[in-house]
Amino acid sequence: RRDLSPVRRCRPAWERSTNHPMTPPWLLANRSFVSLNVATLAIYIGLSVMFFLISFDLIDRRHLTPTHAGLAFLPFTLGTGLLSRPFGLLSDKIGARIMLIIGPLGAALAYILLAVGKDASLTFGVLFPMTLLGVSFAALVPPLTASVLSSVKDEDEGLASGVNNAVSRIAQLVGIALAAGLAFYAAGY
Repeated sequence: RRDLSPVRRCRPAWERSTNHPMTPPWLLANRSFVSLNVATLAIYIGLSVMFFLISFDLIDRRHLTPTHAGLAFLPFTLGTGLLSRPFGLLSDKIGARIMLIIGPLGAALAYILLAVGKDASLTFGVLFPMTLLGVSFAALVPPLTASVLSSVKDEDEGLASGVNNAVSRIAQLVGIALAAGLAFYAAGY
């Protein structure tokens, strides 16, 4: 048995040569799994950019207090929290594909309404689009997660869940970085 230094054990070559890699390279050959994770990446980048920028808009341009600005996100939270289970059950009945189409379309419409509603009242410019976004994410996230898990063998579901969760967290970090860059540029710096 050869002795591998800690540095060599972390390299991708080690992942390919061990019987138990942390993230098996064959996972990248699963097109469905990769596609669903790319979708997760895009969805969560968009969400984090929106959350970051809209909070500044609510406080700086609409002159809401930080507490009131936080409350403006409540329709998203309630919609997602209260409707995820019913939409997950609906997805089981009608299939994930239709929900994976309806959810992103609703989210895109909500983003458009947020963008064009900058001069509208708080109700129509923020609260209504946030409600639509919450309902859309409730329709999107359960079938997306179920599809990610069903794209691998049963014994690999934990691995798939971990990778998908890591992808969504990385997407949020990238989204915040992009949003900060956009806001920095838009402010004239």
